Amino acid sequence: MSKGGRVFLVIFLLCACLAGGVYYALQNQPMKVSPTAPAPPAASQPQVVEEKPVTIYHIEMDKDQPVLRSSEVSGDTAKDPIEIALVSLIKQGDKPGMANPIPKGTHLLDWKLKSGLITVNLSHEFKDNFTGGAETEGLTIDSITRTLGQFPKIKRVRILVEGQTIDTLGNIDLSHDLDVQK
Repeated sequence: MSKGGRVFLVIFLLCACLAGGVYYALQNQPMKVSPTAPAPPAASQPQVVEEKPVTIYHIEMDKDQPVLRSSEVSGDTAKDPIEIALVSLIKQGDKPGMANPIPKGTHLLDWKLKSGLITVNLSHEFKDNFTGGAETEGLTIDSITRTLGQFPKIKRVRILVEGQTIDTLGNIDLSHDLDVQK
């Protein structure tokens, strides 16, 4: 091999090594974080959960007559306020001077909101454990329609039990949609 050929080979090998080194350095470079991307929360700091108040209704006695009264409850703002209201209404329990209008053992199975109509699907305990007359039934239905009436996007309520339409809880016709109460 001539002297010029050896020089060319050495230069070629140096360039190849240099190119390989640059390629390796670029591939193993630490990943850069965009300045617009939010930084992950520090593990040592507790996350603050904001709460949003919603209104639910319970039964109180007023001059020996049961009436609905409102109260505010708070829930995690990461959850939908409609779901917070429904779950809180169902699970509020009885307290001194107050009674839950929703029959014991009732669970929210699911709910859907479409075009102003909310469909609330409750467990069988809603019907099976109902032990009131016409007045209590009215208070139970009113507690649901008033609780949901606080949300401007809800205009009507459909109540299902285990995914099925029920005719009545006792006397009130539940086979059709109910208007919310503001």
